[in-house]
Parts: sequence; structure tokens; C-alpha cells
Amino acid sequence: MKKIALLIDDEPDLLDMLKTEIEDCGIATLTAGNSETAQNLLEKHTDSISVVLSDVYMGGGSGLDILNHMQNHDSLKRIPFFIMSAGPASQFESAQLSQLEGYIEKPFDVEAVVNIVKKFC
Repeated sequence: MKKIALLIDDEPDLLDMLKTEIEDCGIATLTAGNSETAQNLLEKHTDSISVVLSDVYMGGGSGLDILNHMQNHDSLKRIPFFIMSAGPASQFESAQLSQLEGYIEKPFDVEAVVNIVKKFC
């Protein structure tokens, strides 16, 4: 089964850049610009998604909404979830941080993010 990275951000240029860099390494991606689309993709591709990278603050919901959705569905809990944000990790409660696989501070080193995805795909 092909493993897929789900990338979620409401900044199209950032999303396109990440998608290109990850796919150039031979890893399939799905992209979403908002929480609702991301949740629909998670439900549709549950067995294929190997890792999720999500922005925190987006119009129409947040990355934390997506994380909560995943935590409430047994089939999605197993998927590693990374938050990407321009703010420090200290902006989140410790309970939220404990549910994350990791935190990626923006701006980030693209190669480092690609290596994170490679680890799970």
C-alpha cells in the first residue's frame, strides 16, 4: 500500500512548495487548505495516510481541530501528527503538546521537514 503524507495549510504557496519537495523524494501527498477538507481526506484515506503536517491557525478551523478529530476516531489515532506554527511551542497547553508527534516552528528548514516525512513514509 502506498504511504501518503497529508499536508494542511491555508497558505497555497507554502503548501505547493512542501508538496513539490516531498513528492520530489518519491513520497505521495494529499493537500488541504482548511480543517474540513483535511478531515474529509483523513476519513477517505485512513489506511494510506502515514503522517500529517498541519498549520495551526487557518480560516475555517485550526490544526488543533483536526488533531481533536483524529483523537476521537480510533482508526486515525495511530497517524503521527505534526503542528507547524510561527509561534513558539509554549503557546499550547501541555495536554495538546502530548498528543503531537512533534512541533515544527515556521519558518522551517524544508530539508528537515522532508526528512520528518521520510521517517514515516
